[in-house]
Amino acid sequence: MKGSLHFIEVENDFSEDIIIEEESGLPISSKGNGKLHGIGISNIQRCAKKYMGDIDIVISHIDGRKKFSLTVMMNGKSMVVS
Repeated sequence: MKGSLHFIEVENDFSEDIIIEEESGLPISSKGNGKLHGIGISNIQRCAKKYMGDIDIVISHIDGRKKFSLTVMMNGKSMVVS
């Protein structure tokens, strides 16, 4: 947490190339059936925007390691916790 912002950070190694869709700016699933896969990150982004936030994706290649990092930012003032 930083001020009224909540952050969730997730990172994972990957081996295949990641293709970013121009229109959405989000990665395209490498799994075969696009109708059944690839909606997770767009759902995360939709939820973050609901709480006046967004997501940030960083893809890095350091020392032969490919890393995918996702940061979710949400405004805590608009969140109701019960």
